[in-house]
Amino acid sequence: MAFGKILKNSVGKEISTADNKKALITKTAALGLGLIGLPHTGLRERERQIRDFIKNGKVKALDAGCGIGLYAFEMAKNGHHVTGIDLEKEKIDVARGISQRINANMNFMQGDLTNLRISEKFDLILCSEVIEHIVEDYKVIENLSKIMNHGARLIITVPRISSESWKINHQKFGHVRQGYREEELRQMLEKYGLRVTRIVLFDSPLATFAFRINEKLYDKKMLLGVLFYPLYFLTFFNYFKKDKYNGLLIEAVKI
Repeated sequence: MAFGKILKNSVGKEISTADNKKALITKTAALGLGLIGLPHTGLRERERQIRDFIKNGKVKALDAGCGIGLYAFEMAKNGHHVTGIDLEKEKIDVARGISQRINANMNFMQGDLTNLRISEKFDLILCSEVIEHIVEDYKVIENLSKIMNHGARLIITVPRISSESWKINHQKFGHVRQGYREEELRQMLEKYGLRVTRIVLFDSPLATFAFRINEKLYDKKMLLGVLFYPLYFLTFFNYFKKDKYNGLLIEAVKI
Protein backbone atom coordinates (compact mmCIF):
# COMPACT_ATOMS: atom_id res chain seq x y z
CA MET A 1 0.00 0.00 0.00
CA ALA A 2 1.30 3.46 -0.91
CA PHE A 3 3.48 4.80 1.93
CA GLY A 4 1.81 2.42 4.42
CA LYS A 5 4.95 0.43 5.20
CA ILE A 6 6.82 3.67 5.80
CA LEU A 7 4.24 5.31 8.02
CA LYS A 8 3.66 2.24 10.17
CA ASN A 9 7.22 2.85 11.38
CA SER A 10 6.39 6.41 12.45
CA VAL A 11 4.57 5.64 15.72
CA GLY A 12 4.89 8.59 18.08
CA LYS A 13 5.72 11.00 15.27
CA GLU A 14 3.54 13.96 14.28
CA ILE A 15 2.91 14.48 10.59
CA SER A 16 1.22 17.45 8.98
CA THR A 17 -0.60 18.22 5.74
CA ALA A 18 -0.01 21.16 3.41
CA ASP A 19 -2.85 23.06 5.07
CA ASN A 20 -1.25 22.54 8.50
CA LYS A 21 -3.54 19.81 9.77
CA LYS A 22 -1.49 17.71 12.18
CA ALA A 23 -1.84 14.12 13.26
CA LEU A 24 0.06 12.09 15.86
CA ILE A 25 0.69 8.58 14.57
CA THR A 26 -0.55 6.18 17.25
CA LYS A 27 -0.10 2.39 17.19
CA THR A 28 -3.70 2.02 15.99
CA ALA A 29 -3.19 4.62 13.26
CA ALA A 30 0.04 2.92 12.19
CA LEU A 31 -1.78 -0.40 11.90
CA GLY A 32 -4.47 1.20 9.72
CA LEU A 33 -1.86 2.93 7.56
CA GLY A 34 -0.07 -0.36 7.09
CA LEU A 35 -3.31 -1.96 5.87
CA ILE A 36 -4.73 0.69 3.53
CA GLY A 37 -1.83 3.06 2.95
CA LEU A 38 -1.99 6.82 3.33
CA PRO A 39 -5.66 7.84 2.92
CA HIS A 40 -4.97 10.95 0.84
CA THR A 41 -6.33 10.78 -2.70
CA GLY A 42 -4.21 13.67 -4.01
CA LEU A 43 -0.91 12.37 -2.69
CA ARG A 44 -1.71 8.83 -3.80
CA GLU A 45 -2.52 9.98 -7.34
CA ARG A 46 0.73 11.96 -7.52
CA GLU A 47 2.66 8.95 -6.26
CA ARG A 48 1.07 6.88 -9.01
CA GLN A 49 2.16 9.43 -11.64
CA ILE A 50 5.69 9.78 -10.22
CA ARG A 51 6.31 6.06 -9.68
CA ASP A 52 7.53 5.19 -13.18
CA PHE A 53 9.81 8.23 -13.33
CA ILE A 54 11.88 7.19 -10.30
CA LYS A 55 12.37 3.51 -11.15
CA ASN A 56 15.14 3.87 -13.72
CA GLY A 57 18.53 2.65 -12.46
CA LYS A 58 20.30 2.88 -9.13
CA VAL A 59 21.71 6.39 -9.04
CA LYS A 60 22.40 9.30 -6.69
CA ALA A 61 19.00 10.87 -6.08
CA LEU A 62 17.78 13.96 -4.27
CA ASP A 63 14.29 14.60 -2.91
CA ALA A 64 14.20 18.41 -2.93
CA GLY A 65 11.57 19.59 -0.46
CA CYS A 66 11.21 16.09 0.96
CA GLY A 67 8.93 16.79 3.92
CA ILE A 68 8.96 13.66 6.11
CA GLY A 69 10.58 11.72 3.29
CA LEU A 70 7.75 9.71 1.74
CA TYR A 71 9.09 9.91 -1.82
CA ALA A 72 12.68 9.69 -0.60
CA PHE A 73 11.92 6.32 0.97
CA GLU A 74 10.20 5.19 -2.23
CA MET A 75 13.30 6.13 -4.23
CA ALA A 76 15.52 4.28 -1.76
CA LYS A 77 13.28 1.22 -2.09
CA ASN A 78 14.02 1.33 -5.83
CA GLY A 79 17.73 1.10 -5.09
CA HIS A 80 18.73 4.75 -5.42
CA HIS A 81 21.26 6.38 -3.09
CA VAL A 82 19.01 9.05 -1.62
CA THR A 83 19.42 12.43 0.05
CA GLY A 84 16.41 14.39 1.27
CA ILE A 85 16.39 18.11 2.01
CA ASP A 86 13.67 20.29 3.51
CA LEU A 87 13.40 23.73 5.08
CA GLU A 88 11.47 22.52 8.14
CA LYS A 89 13.61 20.93 10.84
CA GLU A 90 10.62 19.14 12.40
CA LYS A 91 9.95 17.23 9.17
CA ILE A 92 13.61 16.32 8.75
CA ASP A 93 13.63 14.99 12.31
CA VAL A 94 10.64 12.76 11.51
CA ALA A 95 12.32 11.50 8.32
CA ARG A 96 15.53 10.70 10.21
CA GLY A 97 13.55 8.90 12.91
CA ILE A 98 11.80 6.69 10.36
CA SER A 99 15.06 5.95 8.52
CA GLN A 100 16.69 4.85 11.79
CA ARG A 101 13.78 2.54 12.62
CA ILE A 102 13.94 0.79 9.25
CA ASN A 103 17.77 0.91 9.06
CA ALA A 104 17.71 2.83 5.78
CA ASN A 105 21.05 4.14 4.54
CA MET A 106 19.79 7.63 3.67
CA ASN A 107 20.85 11.20 4.32
CA PHE A 108 18.37 13.86 5.45
CA MET A 109 19.36 17.49 5.89
CA GLN A 110 17.71 20.79 6.68
CA GLY A 111 18.27 23.38 3.98
CA ASP A 112 16.83 26.20 1.89
CA LEU A 113 16.37 25.46 -1.82
CA THR A 114 16.79 29.16 -2.63
CA ASN A 115 20.20 29.16 -0.91
CA LEU A 116 21.32 25.63 -1.58
CA ARG A 117 24.60 24.49 -0.04
CA ILE A 118 25.24 21.03 -1.44
CA SER A 119 28.60 20.21 -2.99
CA GLU A 120 27.73 16.82 -4.50
CA LYS A 121 25.89 16.27 -7.77
CA PHE A 122 22.93 14.04 -8.56
CA ASP A 123 21.60 11.94 -11.42
CA LEU A 124 17.94 12.19 -10.38
CA ILE A 125 16.13 14.99 -8.55
CA LEU A 126 12.49 14.93 -7.50
CA CYS A 127 10.81 18.21 -6.55
CA SER A 128 7.15 17.45 -5.91
CA GLU A 129 4.63 20.15 -4.91
CA VAL A 130 7.37 22.51 -3.73
CA ILE A 131 8.07 25.51 -5.95
CA GLU A 132 4.50 26.83 -5.80
CA HIS A 133 5.25 27.51 -2.10
CA ILE A 134 8.36 29.59 -2.86
CA VAL A 135 8.43 33.20 -4.05
CA GLU A 136 11.86 32.79 -5.68
CA ASP A 137 10.89 29.74 -7.71
CA TYR A 138 13.36 30.59 -10.49
CA LYS A 139 16.18 30.51 -7.92
CA VAL A 140 15.18 27.00 -6.90
CA ILE A 141 15.36 25.73 -10.50
CA GLU A 142 18.70 27.50 -11.01
CA ASN A 143 20.15 25.92 -7.87
CA LEU A 144 18.90 22.43 -8.70
CA SER A 145 20.31 22.65 -12.22
CA LYS A 146 23.77 23.40 -10.76
CA ILE A 147 23.84 20.12 -8.80
CA MET A 148 22.72 17.92 -11.70
CA ASN A 149 25.18 15.79 -13.65
CA HIS A 150 25.07 15.89 -17.45
CA GLY A 151 22.08 13.80 -18.53
CA ALA A 152 20.54 13.89 -15.05
CA ARG A 153 16.75 14.03 -14.78
CA LEU A 154 14.61 16.51 -12.84
CA ILE A 155 11.02 15.47 -12.05
CA ILE A 156 8.71 18.29 -10.98
CA THR A 157 5.05 18.24 -10.01
CA VAL A 158 3.08 21.45 -9.45
CA PRO A 159 -0.53 22.65 -9.46
CA ARG A 160 -1.57 23.46 -13.01
CA ILE A 161 -3.45 26.58 -14.04
CA SER A 162 -6.57 25.25 -15.74
CA SER A 163 -10.16 26.23 -16.42
CA GLU A 164 -10.99 24.56 -13.08
CA SER A 165 -8.14 25.77 -10.89
CA TRP A 166 -9.91 28.98 -9.90
CA LYS A 167 -12.16 26.82 -7.69
CA ILE A 168 -9.19 25.82 -5.52
CA ASN A 169 -8.13 28.04 -2.62
CA HIS A 170 -4.38 27.77 -3.20
CA GLN A 171 -3.51 30.06 -0.29
CA LYS A 172 -5.10 27.57 2.10
CA PHE A 173 -2.29 25.16 1.23
CA GLY A 174 0.47 27.73 1.63
CA HIS A 175 0.93 28.40 -2.09
CA VAL A 176 2.29 31.78 -3.14
CA ARG A 177 0.86 31.33 -6.64
CA GLN A 178 -2.10 29.51 -8.13
CA GLY A 179 0.04 27.23 -10.26
CA TYR A 180 1.84 27.01 -13.58
CA ARG A 181 1.08 26.57 -17.24
CA GLU A 182 3.13 24.03 -19.19
CA GLU A 183 4.85 26.60 -21.40
CA GLU A 184 5.72 28.82 -18.43
CA LEU A 185 7.44 25.96 -16.64
CA ARG A 186 9.16 24.80 -19.83
CA GLN A 187 10.68 28.25 -20.33
CA MET A 188 11.85 28.35 -16.72
CA LEU A 189 13.60 24.99 -17.10
CA GLU A 190 15.17 25.81 -20.47
CA LYS A 191 16.61 29.03 -19.03
CA TYR A 192 18.84 26.92 -16.79
CA GLY A 193 19.98 24.33 -19.31
CA LEU A 194 17.23 21.75 -18.89
CA ARG A 195 15.36 20.16 -21.80
CA VAL A 196 11.78 19.01 -21.21
CA THR A 197 11.33 15.40 -22.27
CA ARG A 198 7.88 14.49 -20.93
CA ILE A 199 4.75 16.26 -19.70
CA VAL A 200 1.92 14.51 -17.85
CA LEU A 201 -1.39 16.08 -16.86
CA PHE A 202 -3.32 14.62 -13.92
CA ASP A 203 -5.86 15.58 -11.24
CA SER A 204 -9.04 15.49 -13.31
CA PRO A 205 -12.29 17.16 -12.13
CA LEU A 206 -13.35 13.81 -10.62
CA ALA A 207 -10.03 13.52 -8.77
CA THR A 208 -10.42 17.07 -7.46
CA PHE A 209 -13.94 16.21 -6.27
CA ALA A 210 -12.60 13.09 -4.54
CA PHE A 211 -9.93 15.13 -2.78
CA ARG A 212 -12.48 17.65 -1.49
CA ILE A 213 -14.55 14.85 0.06
CA ASN A 214 -11.37 13.20 1.34
CA GLU A 215 -10.41 16.47 3.05
CA LYS A 216 -13.82 16.85 4.73
CA LEU A 217 -13.42 13.35 6.20
CA TYR A 218 -10.00 14.09 7.67
CA ASP A 219 -11.23 14.03 11.29
CA LYS A 220 -13.67 11.14 10.74
CA LYS A 221 -11.11 8.35 10.67
CA MET A 222 -13.46 5.35 10.56
CA LEU A 223 -15.62 6.84 7.81
CA LEU A 224 -12.53 7.84 5.86
CA GLY A 225 -11.22 4.28 6.12
CA VAL A 226 -14.46 2.96 4.63
CA LEU A 227 -14.83 5.56 1.88
CA PHE A 228 -11.22 6.10 0.91
CA TYR A 229 -10.88 3.50 -1.82
CA PRO A 230 -14.16 4.40 -3.56
CA LEU A 231 -12.91 8.01 -3.58
CA TYR A 232 -9.45 7.01 -4.75
CA PHE A 233 -11.01 4.97 -7.58
CA LEU A 234 -12.32 8.26 -9.04
CA THR A 235 -8.75 9.47 -9.63
CA PHE A 236 -8.30 6.81 -12.32
CA PHE A 237 -10.89 8.39 -14.64
CA ASN A 238 -8.97 10.60 -17.06
CA TYR A 239 -11.45 11.20 -19.86
CA PHE A 240 -11.74 14.96 -19.68
CA LYS A 241 -10.62 17.83 -21.87
CA LYS A 242 -7.02 18.90 -21.44
CA ASP A 243 -7.91 22.32 -20.03
CA LYS A 244 -9.66 20.80 -17.00
CA TYR A 245 -6.67 19.05 -15.35
CA ASN A 246 -5.23 20.64 -12.22
CA GLY A 247 -1.99 18.68 -11.88
CA LEU A 248 1.20 18.97 -13.93
CA LEU A 249 4.26 16.70 -14.01
CA ILE A 250 7.29 17.63 -16.07
CA GLU A 251 10.47 15.62 -16.64
CA ALA A 252 13.53 17.57 -17.80
CA VAL A 253 17.09 16.48 -18.60
CA LYS A 254 20.31 18.43 -17.97
CA ILE A 255 21.97 19.15 -21.32
